[in-house]
Formats: sequence, C-alpha cells, structure tokens
Amino acid sequence: MLKRSGIWTALTFPHLLPPSSINHRVQCSARRRALFDDEEYEQNEEIGLLETYTQYMKDEVLLVKAMVDGEEAEVLVFKGFSSCLSYKTSADTSRSVIPARAVIKTIDRIKGPFDPSNIQFIEKGLTLEAFKSRLRSDGQF
Repeated sequence: MLKRSGIWTALTFPHLLPPSSINHRVQCSARRRALFDDEEYEQNEEIGLLETYTQYMKDEVLLVKAMVDGEEAEVLVFKGFSSCLSYKTSADTSRSVIPARAVIKTIDRIKGPFDPSNIQFIEKGLTLEAFKSRLRSDGQF
C-alpha cells in the first residue's frame, strides 16, 4: 500500500502478480493503527474489542455510551469501525474515537443496518462486563 495525500491506495498491477494469485479472492480485515506517543489519544482497548465484535457480527450495530472527563459521549460501532455521535470524529482512522481514559457506561445492541428513524433494539443497557461475559460464555472471544 502507498500513502499518498492522506489517503491509502492499493497497488493494482495484476500483470506483476503470479498467475495463480490473480484468480483468487482475498478477504482482509481492517484495524486501527496505534501509533501514538500522546496519552490523550492512546488506543481505547474496549472500543477495539467492540470493533472486532462487529466485524464478525455484521448484522449488529452497537451504540455505546461512555463518560470522558465528566462528559457523556455516544459512539456508534458498525462493521469494525466506530464513529462518535457526540462530537467530531477524527478523519484519521488510526486515532481512537474516545481516549483510553474513557469509561464505558452502557452498550445497546441494535439490529443492523442502523436506521435512526426505526431503531430495533436487540438488548439495551448492557454494562461492559456483562457484554464481555456473554462473549466468553458464547465462546466468541
């Protein structure tokens, strides 16, 4: 991959690839890069776990309510990516949408795809610990 003007682009030179690899489909997963020396933008492990969960559960959306420095923040997590609904989300995907010091209060599981005018809750008001224990009991993580 090449980084050009802030956008990642893929090399597309099929004539340089071996003939056996051209006809095969490759599936890749995306993860945020943790490249920060600054503690304010340190990667939030819990949001990373929720992003990984939604990569596998593509028909679910997670609405996360967290506290950051005494202020409530809402984060929407879907298909491995997260976006903050309470304030501006950075365009840099390597930055965590909420800092590591944030405390997750509740997680709402919503049937995807997300439609704000017709929200269909699967479960509402789960704590992070209850969510993690369900994952362990289901053998998913």
